[in-house]
Amino acid sequence: MKGKVLKILFVLAVLITISFLFLKPNNIYLEVYYPGNLEYLGYKHGSFEFKLIEGSDEINIITVNDKIWTLIGEDLKNKQMYVKVNGDEFRAVLRFWHELPIKGEDLIYIASPYNLTELAVVHLPENYTLKGWKFERGALILEIEPADRNEGRVIIHDEKLKEVQTKVKYQHAPVFYTYRGRIIARGEVHERVPGIPLYIYPGEITQGVSPKNELYDLINVKNILLSQYEVRLKQNETITVEGRILPAPWEFNHTRGVNAGKVRLEAYCGPDREEWEWSYLRRSLYEPEGLKIQITPETLEIPVNGSAEFKVQITAEKDSLFCPLFIIAFADEGWKSWERVRVIVGEGE
Repeated sequence: MKGKVLKILFVLAVLITISFLFLKPNNIYLEVYYPGNLEYLGYKHGSFEFKLIEGSDEINIITVNDKIWTLIGEDLKNKQMYVKVNGDEFRAVLRFWHELPIKGEDLIYIASPYNLTELAVVHLPENYTLKGWKFERGALILEIEPADRNEGRVIIHDEKLKEVQTKVKYQHAPVFYTYRGRIIARGEVHERVPGIPLYIYPGEITQGVSPKNELYDLINVKNILLSQYEVRLKQNETITVEGRILPAPWEFNHTRGVNAGKVRLEAYCGPDREEWEWSYLRRSLYEPEGLKIQITPETLEIPVNGSAEFKVQITAEKDSLFCPLFIIAFADEGWKSWERVRVIVGEGE
């Protein structure tokens, strides 16, 4: 009996040694965006196989964690992977991977029968539901309304989102959550990479910063709201963009305050992207050419409880030009804020 046990232990030791020498673990994390509930059956020959439990009009996210053992020389990240649901097959896209400390890899896949660039995962403020969405005046507007439950997130599928993704991810068009025309939160976009859904989270409307913060005069307070974030006009045409500056509350080391007071407004052309720090933005600013810009008023006072309004009059003196126009507020207290409106004249973009 003792000899049998020893033989079994020996065989197990040999198998473990062979496994360690010739096999490697691949930790799989898979997200499937699907209109229904699925049961995971397992991995087989390059496919993650599922059984449809129940169809639905709503898109669910089905998550799978699995470990796949492969030969040392087999590289899953360079292999085309698929998802099968009741025999119907669609591609699994590798979203992220990294090597494990000893050997093996972590691989994160995402898959859907829909085009992934036509999907948006919208995380909602607490106790709100999504009523609808629209892209207008250069901004993505998520219309929400109060709800008696916390929905957490919703998934939108729309062919129009493909174009909107480009504007939001790469042109940094702003995103706002609104209720009856009032801004409830500013949308924060995560993972600005191609080929995956648009991931949006609610954030603060403003980004107040304490005078004691070492980045006090460098961070964008983001308290400027515009009526339009993209305008198109012809040569000799004039358009007016209305603006509003809000007081920006901050909290630092259990101390609270507000960025408000007197500000001076200026306008410059700059990079066609979002810059969060003044030291980077100022290097790329230049005087508008072919555009006449008039800000009224150029100086204004932001009350602690309220807001201050201004107008930016843009006249196109030349044809075929493009200017990401930055409206910048320089506060007497030292903080700065800026917002961008994309100005396109004729075929200037």
